[in-house]
Amino acid sequence: LRYPLNIVRQLNDSFRINCAYSRGGAFFVLGMLMLMLYAVSKEIAPQLSRIAEGFFIFTGMMIFLATRQIRSSIWGWMLAILIVIQLLSWASAMLSHPEWSSRLPPVDRLAKSLLFIPIGLLLAGSLRNALVLWCCFVLGLLLAIFSYSGGVAYWVSGFHGARLDFGIQNAAHPAMFFAVIFLVNITMVKDILFPYGSWQWGRTIVWLISSAISLLIVYFTQTRGVILGLLLSLSVVSCIWIFRHINVVFRRRNLFFIVPVVFVASVLGYKLFGIVEMRQASETNDITTMQKVGLASAPDSSIIIRLKLWTAAKDRLLERPILGWGDKARNQTIQTADFIPQKIKDNFGHLHNLFLDIAVSYGFLGLLAYVLINAFALGQLYFAWKASVVSGSMLLLGIGFTVLWFFINCFESYGLFSSGVFTYAIVWGCLLTKVFLWRYPECFRKYGLDK
Repeated sequence: LRYPLNIVRQLNDSFRINCAYSRGGAFFVLGMLMLMLYAVSKEIAPQLSRIAEGFFIFTGMMIFLATRQIRSSIWGWMLAILIVIQLLSWASAMLSHPEWSSRLPPVDRLAKSLLFIPIGLLLAGSLRNALVLWCCFVLGLLLAIFSYSGGVAYWVSGFHGARLDFGIQNAAHPAMFFAVIFLVNITMVKDILFPYGSWQWGRTIVWLISSAISLLIVYFTQTRGVILGLLLSLSVVSCIWIFRHINVVFRRRNLFFIVPVVFVASVLGYKLFGIVEMRQASETNDITTMQKVGLASAPDSSIIIRLKLWTAAKDRLLERPILGWGDKARNQTIQTADFIPQKIKDNFGHLHNLFLDIAVSYGFLGLLAYVLINAFALGQLYFAWKASVVSGSMLLLGIGFTVLWFFINCFESYGLFSSGVFTYAIVWGCLLTKVFLWRYPECFRKYGLDK
């Protein structure tokens, strides 16, 4: 009995000493607990997650609004600009085509892209807090897939070519989740495995298991855009890392480690790319048919459906390029397109491209604002790295995630689904928490967290 109690006591002391939010005020304590609950329960208990989401957003935004330093910063201006763009788009739609917009102006659609601000503030600039939140994120998703009712037979069917979704919306969403997990595991391996010296073997085992499961889920879901996006982002990250460490890479003693890693990575990449080729081959005839009979008469395969949706979006966007058509434009664009079959209209309410969805709804103003938010966040991460505030691993993750996110959202509107909002906010919140502490210490000074 003494041994388990000692472990519990050590964990409690470590949590109390090392987690910055436990030394902060009530907003940090309540907000961080709700944030952890939100991350764990997002897919296994959605209703509970929504309640936790409301609490952590409220506490995080109270810190944001109560602190003049960050409230009047460019982040505050970005939030205001996003709200204004949505109000202008709503007003424009209500004046000319009210059926394309809600009766009340929804200002949260674009503003959700800044959900990482309350998350980053509640993490209080602590890498340990970020790792705790990330563990909650991974744990919740693992519980979701392992509690799925398909059993062992369901997993075995994945090895025989079946496309699995584990009951999470459709196969594209678990693919996105676990591609991001694998990317984080690879880029942050140094910070995850070697930051403190304790529990190293345990962390290594957990890292290996979560990485293997992540790749397996990506393989089972057979989502081409995610596979290609993951391979592209890993390639970009690898090239940057090699360029930065060129002298280390080609040392003879390091080649004994690097060569096997490259070999294993090449084999895994080849297997994943084989999924892309297999699915692409199944639609080759459809593309040939489309070239002969035209897009409107082509069979409705995955690629053809996307081409039809994108064509409809292009036509609408050219009519109202500045402010778009309103918050209901995604669905209305599909419903009013003559060349889209009724079957597609009944089954799809978005355009399978985040950037087209934003542009059709809020025009190029909305799309420009979204791109600038990502560019500014990445720029802040770069300047923080130059100032030795964040590690090179975090900068690599920021670059890799941006490449992955922008690529996969060309084929699916992840950023408009709760799953995508959830993932995007947690990744950027963890990355920017040290930046917020560095740039806006006033947010944390009264809680004694700026030291």
